Amino acid sequence: VESQRIKSDYAIQRIKSGITEFKKNVVVNMADGSVIKSEELFYDEQKKIYYNTVPITFDFKDQRGSLQAASFTSDIDFKNIDGKMMTGYVIPSSSTQIPAFGQ
Repeated sequence: VESQRIKSDYAIQRIKSGITEFKKNVVVNMADGSVIKSEELFYDEQKKIYYNTVPITFDFKDQRGSLQAASFTSDIDFKNIDGKMMTGYVIPSSSTQIPAFGQ
């Protein structure tokens, strides 16, 4: 089952280091409709993490929020995201205070 799809203008897979580098207009579409946008994204095959070093935006699936960060690190499923200098907004609903992302 596909959990996310990554699109970018170009990507480089570095076999020796185990790093895949996505550059320019990077968009990660999550299976639930959540979207991540940035100008770069790295995937470390050994550590099984995604990370970047430039600004990134996380838009929630149900348009209940948007978060921006200066950079981030995440597990392979984008369930444990650690954003640096994160800011944004969320709109609580009657069933949940924080909207779901990527689930």
